[in-house]
Amino acid sequence: MVENNCDDENRKVKRIKLSEADNQNLSINDLPDECLLKIFSCFHLGELLQVEKVCQRWESLCEQLWKKITQFLLYFCDWTTDDIIWYDIADSKTDVNHIKKLLERCGKYITHFEISGTATESAPSVTNLLAVVPKLCRNLTSMILYQEDEIFDYPMMQNLTRIKSLMDLSLTFSENNLPMKSINMLGNLVNLKKLYLSVEQLEDDNVIYISNNCKQLKALSISSSEKITDKGIVSTANLPKLESLGIAYLDYVTDDSIENLSSSLKRLWCIGCPDIKDDGVIKLIRKSSKLRYINLMDTPVTEALHQIVEEVNSMRSNCDQIEILMGKINDESYCSSELYISDDSDDADEDDYYYFP
Repeated sequence: MVENNCDDENRKVKRIKLSEADNQNLSINDLPDECLLKIFSCFHLGELLQVEKVCQRWESLCEQLWKKITQFLLYFCDWTTDDIIWYDIADSKTDVNHIKKLLERCGKYITHFEISGTATESAPSVTNLLAVVPKLCRNLTSMILYQEDEIFDYPMMQNLTRIKSLMDLSLTFSENNLPMKSINMLGNLVNLKKLYLSVEQLEDDNVIYISNNCKQLKALSISSSEKITDKGIVSTANLPKLESLGIAYLDYVTDDSIENLSSSLKRLWCIGCPDIKDDGVIKLIRKSSKLRYINLMDTPVTEALHQIVEEVNSMRSNCDQIEILMGKINDESYCSSELYISDDSDDADEDDYYYFP
């Protein structure tokens, strides 16, 4: 007697009486599709590529698994969940051709792509990886590139800006030699709604170019650049749909830019900027009727701002109150808690998040 009990606890156990001769002739293909799918889902991705070559039935079942993958994350581990691939870019066996084969199977279902970690000698270059993404991941809307050592070069930017479907992009590079005109290529991504930039060589002219071309931006974050001044930050007022602005650890941004920000802003992060004082923030609060949230951690503002906020809130309805955060960041985990800030706009999805420092 063989007992077939799959993962659905409510399914009645089906008992099949088999003769001794039948029992000897059983094979894995006698299992129902649900059980085979459960088995196949335990395979590593490279093994799944081999499994689908066995027969048409197995190929069809594998296709059901590829369809479930909507996120592709290249990192320093190798495992899968129902909708996410994590893959080890430090593995010497993981080359661009291997990743291309995977994307040929699941690329059309992927909406989020991430390359994260420290580059190694055996890891494929980000430039080469991005070369295969535009053609194979046509429904991609979100991407995160976080590299500490990889050179952010012109060919990489060319490949990145070919992904015209992108709406959410995060770039973090601590070391790069990318010319200013190459960063301006981000202006070609006209469908962007959210952009996070932590690129040391970012300049005012880059921010101006992006503000003049990426008119769909609703959220913009700029951090850790020594070259950004008031000139670049003020240009963000040219973004007609901008609701959330994050600026962090910019030493040359002052009150002049804060008071001249767009009056349509709903949320402002201004973290670790030493030249931001009370005056500019007060002028912004008084003129911005839509402003709901201000984060001024690690900036030299004073407690007098609380009184101004209370005064403004007294003239607003309960649903239009301003929340303000001030003080010192004493806990390293604070920045992590501020990493994803939900969007409470009327047209936002429940799981819609903005990526800010």
